[in-house]
Amino acid sequence: MDQIEYLDRTEAMKILGCSRTTLATLVKKHKLPVCRHTRRPRYRKTDIIDLIEAHMSDHKKKASGAAS
Repeated sequence: MDQIEYLDRTEAMKILGCSRTTLATLVKKHKLPVCRHTRRPRYRKTDIIDLIEAHMSDHKKKASGAAS
């Protein structure tokens, strides 16, 4: 069974390339799930990767739609 990799806030911000405020907004708008096993929030690395990939797909769709 694969181990789920959890990241802290700083690691999540680094991968996403965003500020703490933007990270909080993503959580508040339910675009990024947060795990609170401990007092400090943790983020699953797979959820962050999924968010990045979804964002990239949206841009590709918009770009191809604008070119038509």
